[in-house]
Amino acid sequence: MNRVTTDEMSAVLQSRVMRIDSLFDDFDRLIQSPESVHRLRRFILDLAVRGKLVPQNPNDEPASELLKRIAAKRARLVKSGKIRKNRTEPEFGKDFPFTLPSGWAWIPFGLLHYLVRGVTDSKSDVAETHMPDYVAILRANNIGPNLSLSHDAPVFVKRERVSQDQFLSSGDFMIALSSGSKNLVGKAAFVHEDFDEAFGGFCGAIRLFNSQVQDFVRVYLQSNLYRERISAGSRGIGINNLKKESLSNLALALPPLAEQHRIVARVNELIALCDRLEVAWTEQEATRNRLATASLARLNAPDPNPSTFQHDVGFAINNLTPLTTRPDQIKAVRQTILNLAVCGKLVPQDPNDEPASELLKRIAVEKAKLIKKREIRRKKPLPPIDEATEPFPIPRKWMWTPLGNLCHLVTDGTHHTPRYIDNGVPFLSVKDVSSGSVDFSNVRHISERRAILLSRSGWRASLQSI
Repeated sequence: MNRVTTDEMSAVLQSRVMRIDSLFDDFDRLIQSPESVHRLRRFILDLAVRGKLVPQNPNDEPASELLKRIAAKRARLVKSGKIRKNRTEPEFGKDFPFTLPSGWAWIPFGLLHYLVRGVTDSKSDVAETHMPDYVAILRANNIGPNLSLSHDAPVFVKRERVSQDQFLSSGDFMIALSSGSKNLVGKAAFVHEDFDEAFGGFCGAIRLFNSQVQDFVRVYLQSNLYRERISAGSRGIGINNLKKESLSNLALALPPLAEQHRIVARVNELIALCDRLEVAWTEQEATRNRLATASLARLNAPDPNPSTFQHDVGFAINNLTPLTTRPDQIKAVRQTILNLAVCGKLVPQDPNDEPASELLKRIAVEKAKLIKKREIRRKKPLPPIDEATEPFPIPRKWMWTPLGNLCHLVTDGTHHTPRYIDNGVPFLSVKDVSSGSVDFSNVRHISERRAILLSRSGWRASLQSI
């Protein structure tokens, strides 16, 4: 078998990464919504922790050498008494989600850090406002998106109850260990500087043995790989808990230190591009919203300018696609179309059309026939529409008329529960009617005899007689 030279290996790795890079050349076409930006960020982070974002360099010192230095640092901390020696080393299963690039190593996350638990307190110890000799305590709800940390709305406890290790230090990752929300458990925030603030008992602080891996760990804690493993590892009834052992045993793919630096630089570059595209998309959507709102407002005006109305209609119709990209915008356009239709503004009028008054005469004749046959009851004539109360001007051959002149109400339905059967006549209820249509998929049935009695005698009388 032919040996692959270092140069040939580098070329293969470079070509693989270049295929991924070509995807990011069309970033702007990938952004269709804020959710698209969120998914793209996750995709970038996922590529990063899998070794697919930047090329590997076979000359890089392997991750195994970095682990030796980390182990030596941990041993010194144990010897100095700063941390306790673990009774058992972190371990994890062998069911790894992907194959590692050369020079990488699968390790339990606990080889990189130790965990400090937060301040435990009772309600009687907590103050809602700052007092002398009290310390601010941050909680899980202070952990924001993208490893951000909020200092708003802390609680306060006596300084004497807080150990030195429980103050937030530069380089810490404050992590939620317990919460009623499973999505919050395992969520972390990066601490950029030392604070005279501590963290609560449902939280912890991840402290790395070697600050050189800090930036890559920041990438890892935002990745889907981390999030999925945390979700599988949090357990509890009523409240979700992340145990120290579960956190320590998370599988982490550790790259060589030199590659970590390249990965972090590329992630920062691409995430910054995502941020710029998100801002541009937001500004574009704001412009689209203003244009769509103004266009529809002109069409829905009760008394539009006749000299510009047809132009406004044409503009809106010709630009439906760019103006409507979200469901709420489509709903507004649909409503506008219906409004134009019932106002006589959707199609041109034909002077040769028969006026609506003739149609109303024929309807009145049909109504009189139904009354004579006793199929409907004679009712008091409805008063005509007062010209002063007409909502808007209508075309010349249109007429305002009460709705009752065009139809009659059969009934408001039964107020009693009929006896249902497995097969028979469909019996509609409110649940079967929605969004202007009738849904027969879950309709219940009554017997044909009941249906006949209901249709002939009226709902209440027929129900009482059955």
